[in-house]
Amino acid sequence: MLDNQEYLDRIKRSEGFLSTQRRCPAGFLSIGYGYNLERYGSTPEAIARAKKEVCKILNKSSIDNGITEAEAQKLLQHDLNRVIEGIKADKRLGPLFEKLDDERQFVLVDMCYNMGIPRTKKFNKMLTAMENGDYTAAAQEILRSKYARDVGRRARDNAACMATGEFEFNTTKRVMSDDKKKAAKKSKTEEEKARKASADARTQPSPSRTSASSGKILNVGDSRTVGMAGENGSRLVQKTDRSGDDWYAQMGKGFAWFKQHLNDIKQDAQDCDCVVVNLGFNDVYGAVHSNKNIEKMAKEYAAQMNEFAAEMKRQGKQVYFTTVNPVSTNRSDAAKVNKGVDDFNRYMQQYLSDDVKVIDTQSYVRSQSNSKVYGSKGGDGIHYTGSFYSELAQYTEQQVRAAEAGREHTQSRTAPEQPHSRVAQGPQTRTQPQSSGKAKTPEQPAQTPAKAKPRQSENSGNASDKDKARMRSMLNNLNKANGKSRQVDVDATIEALSAQYGENASKILAKVMMAPTTMAKKLDLRDKNGKLLTSSRQIVQRLCEIDDEQQKNNVIAMAASKRRRSR
Repeated sequence: MLDNQEYLDRIKRSEGFLSTQRRCPAGFLSIGYGYNLERYGSTPEAIARAKKEVCKILNKSSIDNGITEAEAQKLLQHDLNRVIEGIKADKRLGPLFEKLDDERQFVLVDMCYNMGIPRTKKFNKMLTAMENGDYTAAAQEILRSKYARDVGRRARDNAACMATGEFEFNTTKRVMSDDKKKAAKKSKTEEEKARKASADARTQPSPSRTSASSGKILNVGDSRTVGMAGENGSRLVQKTDRSGDDWYAQMGKGFAWFKQHLNDIKQDAQDCDCVVVNLGFNDVYGAVHSNKNIEKMAKEYAAQMNEFAAEMKRQGKQVYFTTVNPVSTNRSDAAKVNKGVDDFNRYMQQYLSDDVKVIDTQSYVRSQSNSKVYGSKGGDGIHYTGSFYSELAQYTEQQVRAAEAGREHTQSRTAPEQPHSRVAQGPQTRTQPQSSGKAKTPEQPAQTPAKAKPRQSENSGNASDKDKARMRSMLNNLNKANGKSRQVDVDATIEALSAQYGENASKILAKVMMAPTTMAKKLDLRDKNGKLLTSSRQIVQRLCEIDDEQQKNNVIAMAASKRRRSR
């Protein structure tokens, strides 16, 4: 069984921290690291019972004013112990748990923690496959479930771990064992065909999807974004669509909701290349009907977007803000509301910084007929027909991908050369600008060759072919997750890590993939501004550049001690 701290770190990263009571993506009232306050029911009496239990665990009189991270970890530890004890005591799960390896044990524990033991036991086909040792089939059952649609990448990570026996965060595609690749690929292809055939939204893939820019988009917004995602209802929508893009949206929400969910949105953004924010209508509509100052509201909106975009830019991600769209001219308040919409859009473009790119969907919506946008009967004049939601989603995606392709090409032409780096990060052409002739395309980014042979250490030459193959798999997965604009040179990185850390290189890289922030904290890895590194790519680059023998030994010792504790 894995080390207790490893369990805590993984679950904390998947759940995210809620200092106060809020709704989780599944719609349950939660606090801390996913502690369900509706475990006994959703009535006020049942929630009060759960709160009383929390107060007893934390030795507090009330949690109405929130809890600290330390208290949340104590709550998580209590719940984790309860889940593991429950699994071991169960007649079916107990024997299965004992026969599983450490990583697959974690998958079972994580699913039981996330959904509860009774619901996990309903995954009969998955459990049967696990009992038979058919972990590829078990992984497919995870991906086919409502659980996967609800929690997105967490389920994908667990499915990948189930199939391969190796756990990594935020990886949407994994390399399975050789004897199972063909079967898994065939099953995935058949499943994708069935999903495409039954989809009632976005039935035609965007033409720009096959362009140079195929990075992942996170779409954030209100009910109009919910509709563009092919969903409906008032619950929080948090999903990955069949094109691989992420959605985080909820009906009737606006600026206050965005600030409240900002940490969750930032967490989802870690797995994406850009963020599209489609908010503002509900705030504008409320301001118009209550005679509030539109310009003041737009200033506050823009200030928040500028701050968010600056943070995303430091991580190499672009933020896009879509204009607020008008209401139907058939509505009695159309003139008043649409004037507010026009004013808001004008002020936003005035106050947004250059870090935020604006996508003009307002003009596109206005160019269409009312019957096409709102239906022949007009609907409520605010929400669109299913077909137009699909069309608007495709139009927005095309605009974003065109902008992303241009951004990648600009970055490839202007990125400064890094002569001391042993990890190539795409084309480095600042010292030798391209001529006006044939230009490189973002589809085939040039990778910087190593400037000099890496300095050899006492560990050099000890990385086995098996270790190098494992590192290649992990780095390929990292490149797939990062998108084309932030690639690492796989061969150069393997050579540098092997030269630096020898037989420990594969273990060290695995720890970076699983818990990059934890590793950065323990090794105090920071950027030139003194900010802690957070991305696996940045940390891998830094590890390749370490020259100090003591720090290098600290890296090796950390990986080795972690491995001993997890036995």
